[in-house]
Amino acid sequence: MAAIMVAFASCGSKKTQISMKPETTTISGDLSDCFEVVDQECIVKLDKKGNVEPFATWSVKLRRTDKPFPFADDIDVSAYGTWGSSVEAHGGFGIEVVDENGTTVQKSAATGSGFSGPYSHEDVEDLFKLKPGETGTIRWSVDDNALNAKELKFTISSAFELCEKSGVSSNDDDDDDDFDDDDDDMASSKSSTNWDAVLDEYESYVNQYIAFMKKAQKGDMSAMSDYPKMLEKAERFSDKLGGAEDEMTSTQLSRYMKITNKMANAAF
Repeated sequence: MAAIMVAFASCGSKKTQISMKPETTTISGDLSDCFEVVDQECIVKLDKKGNVEPFATWSVKLRRTDKPFPFADDIDVSAYGTWGSSVEAHGGFGIEVVDENGTTVQKSAATGSGFSGPYSHEDVEDLFKLKPGETGTIRWSVDDNALNAKELKFTISSAFELCEKSGVSSNDDDDDDDFDDDDDDMASSKSSTNWDAVLDEYESYVNQYIAFMKKAQKGDMSAMSDYPKMLEKAERFSDKLGGAEDEMTSTQLSRYMKITNKMANAAF
């Protein structure tokens, strides 16, 4: 009888956590010489039902090597998806998680941003401030596909690129040409933003926001710990989408308004 009870108990038990280990400590990509993965298991706790929490993250530790960066020391590196006249370069890290059969269950490109990239742009930028020998942490949201795997391993990729900045002619005789060039640069700047991709990220954020609101409305106290993260993302989108109406097409603007209304309706 005791053996039967144990069997029933084991059948009814749920996972309390999932974990993954680095397949290699070597990082691929542009920054392969500058960082390495700390050989450490990453653990994510599950909720009482054995599901991934809405804002659960994989926390991966990276160590700065003694190799110099492939850029000048005075260049500040921003995460991909960050734009502005002060941005000098973009850098980023990606992750691929595979199960025991080598099947990819989660993947994020090193050039990804928003919900297709690391959990926070600050994670990326802080890594570029590390001194040789120091370690830092970068996070990614956990995909539900990871729940079905018996064993998980991950690899990390990297990317870096300098941002192109237009020069200004010092020849006074070519003032008219300079104005024409400035107009071309402004038009190019407007068209360089992939608003469809930004809207994809914005819609993903709104879906997470609605899930957050539902938790708060049910009195789930964990929503309080989620609030700072949601606020940070809201500020990022506020900066990114500020004045975007002037650059979007009519179709994109219509989609933007629908997504915004969807979020507003969820609050009531």
